[in-house]
Amino acid sequence: MAIYNSFRILISEQPSLFQPDRDKKEIFKEVLNRLVDIKREEFIYKGSRHIWFYLLEPSSNLYIFQFAKEERFNTPREVDGKIQIVVDIRVPYINVIIDWERQIFLIENKPSVFQSMDLIVQRLESYFESQINARTHANYKITLSAISRDVDFWNEVNEADRIYSLELAFNPPNMFEGRHEASELVKEAYGATKFSRFKLVFISDKGRLKVLRDNFKDFISLIASGGGSYLLKMVRSKGKKKESTRVNSRYFASQQTLPDDITQLKEEELNTKLRVIDKQNEDNKLIDSSKPASNDDSTPLIGPTSPDDMKTTKAVKLPRTAKKKKGNGPKNDTSDNIGSTDSTEQ
Repeated sequence: MAIYNSFRILISEQPSLFQPDRDKKEIFKEVLNRLVDIKREEFIYKGSRHIWFYLLEPSSNLYIFQFAKEERFNTPREVDGKIQIVVDIRVPYINVIIDWERQIFLIENKPSVFQSMDLIVQRLESYFESQINARTHANYKITLSAISRDVDFWNEVNEADRIYSLELAFNPPNMFEGRHEASELVKEAYGATKFSRFKLVFISDKGRLKVLRDNFKDFISLIASGGGSYLLKMVRSKGKKKESTRVNSRYFASQQTLPDDITQLKEEELNTKLRVIDKQNEDNKLIDSSKPASNDDSTPLIGPTSPDDMKTTKAVKLPRTAKKKKGNGPKNDTSDNIGSTDSTEQ
């Protein structure tokens, strides 16, 4: 079986002289359909040749490609009765599944081909950005953000003895804007500033930062759904010792286990997995609250597991210091909560 990491694609408009009056999803679909039509395409990234191969189109919204990198190496061979060094070429590859409608990428995690997922993401972002901008003559920015489970964040918070800082970084409004109440704040900020990345930073020099679910729930759900990233700096107990930890949302990307031969995967099964990934941080109907939360990445049905967690936030406000409620929040009860906003161009 093969392991796939989940990502959400973001297509954001950057300031330019020409902005096309076209739907971003349709432009993205044109790029995918072109790959299907030509079957194979090469492109160069940092001097290395990479190749797309079209494999399968299970439905009008689903695409499966093979993404390969060309490797050249010298090997001794017998040529005309002599041993000569000749150049050989091999093309190790990974599978990439793209759900156009939900804007989800499932990327095969195969370290024997690419040492890290970051290396793959950089190459895919570069390719799609160049393809989309070539067709629109505009200045679009492509970002692949990990889709994670918000429950993983809260598990880390609940284990913290001290929290020193929390950084929330939001991408510009995505094609799934409106599905999270926090996206309205992001949308307003983007309309006013045209940022490429918007940050909220909360710092407590003494490690008494309060990160309460009531205040941060919708922001974390938006980020976990692929709307940005978070970075939590904290200290927790490890036996008799204290351990300093940096919790990064990239390391919690939801993973799926799929057959080694991806062509054997049934469309219905793939669609079910993608639907769960898409809704895992917002659709309580997908959650079996009778089962405890699990850190098993092969189990995608993860979410709030207590009655308090199942409540719907009715209004979105900037996180603020709140009175402690029974059963809510991490161990660190007392806080000095310092917040700052940072809108940056990266």
